[in-house]
Amino acid sequence: LLVEVRTYGLHLQTLDIRQHARVHAAAVAEIAGCAQASSSSTALQLPAALSAQTAEVLETFRAIAELKRKYPAESISQYVISGATSAEDVLNVLWLARLGGVRVEADGDDPGLQPVPLFESIEDLENAPGIMRRLWSSEAFQPLLRSWGYRQEIMLGYSDSNKDGGMITSTWQIWKAHRDLHRVAADCGVTLR
Repeated sequence: LLVEVRTYGLHLQTLDIRQHARVHAAAVAEIAGCAQASSSSTALQLPAALSAQTAEVLETFRAIAELKRKYPAESISQYVISGATSAEDVLNVLWLARLGGVRVEADGDDPGLQPVPLFESIEDLENAPGIMRRLWSSEAFQPLLRSWGYRQEIMLGYSDSNKDGGMITSTWQIWKAHRDLHRVAADCGVTLR
């Protein structure tokens, strides 16, 4: 690996970061519940003491920001959200990433950091098209989509859906989610990966 990195650079090998949606939601709730807005500005003041889990989440985003500054920015362009169940799961990652100093919008040589929702349970596979339609149709998400060239990556979980509903149900629900996500993407002018 070291020889390959020295030979080709890290930018030909991308690094995906992955964390569960529940961890992000807990971090957002903790920060929002404890943080105070400064009276002289709108800057968010982080609480003096954060839980170890929330501190780790923020440190991960700070590390991403530093790596994207130090190395080719395209080496980290996706952030996988395990257990995604809602549009808020994607928005939480965007908020935390920005709080950690990560530019999520694509800009020049930096592709930004795109949250990649991973829909895993049978229920989440069924809900995925509606969730993504709400997200892609929202005014807040439109500038991000534009910066990413109207491309969005989504993951569909076969392992957890198989555990959740069995092999046949899982295969059928993944197929339906895949088909319906492509239909919604076409309606919203998004190229789905």
